[in-house]
Amino acid sequence: MDMELGDLVILDSGSSFIDALTSAVYRITKTPPKVVRFPDLEIGKPGNIIFSGRAIASKLIDKWAFKLLNMTEGSRSLNICYGAEALNLYRGGSLVKLPVSISGIRPVNFFEKNQLGITGEVRVYESRKYGIGKLGKGLRAIANGNGIEGFVDEESRRIGLMFHPERSGKDGDAILSSFLLLSQKL
Repeated sequence: MDMELGDLVILDSGSSFIDALTSAVYRITKTPPKVVRFPDLEIGKPGNIIFSGRAIASKLIDKWAFKLLNMTEGSRSLNICYGAEALNLYRGGSLVKLPVSISGIRPVNFFEKNQLGITGEVRVYESRKYGIGKLGKGLRAIANGNGIEGFVDEESRRIGLMFHPERSGKDGDAILSSFLLLSQKL
């Protein structure tokens, strides 16, 4: 589908999968997305954000992420993997180190009504060492699998996913398409 991206910005916190993410957005929309990379803070006032994962843990990236989350309060956002972790921590939640790293395609169940309109089981790609310990203030779980896999904050229009839709084939494309369609309805 051809889609006008308008004010969509992808925030790249050092993700190994940034090329897959930008390619997926381009494949769906036929429009190249704007990407802002760590440590840039010049993002303007986007109404729609996709916040990527990251390849390495870094206190500098954490500070950057928290500044951007504060600057973009009120923007619609899809927070992927590290983006979801950062949003949860920003809202006062916690993370737990998993006993074993997760990597590969796994089932996730969207059990709760959500902004994306996704329900039931989807197969998604995960690559992470941490899970949600406690959800932050105002966040509500919408998907589970290896613990909480997805959450929303209806008031701030933010969605957190602990997996990588950009690496998840048709199910991931459906999730990204749903978010991109929402981003057209400011």
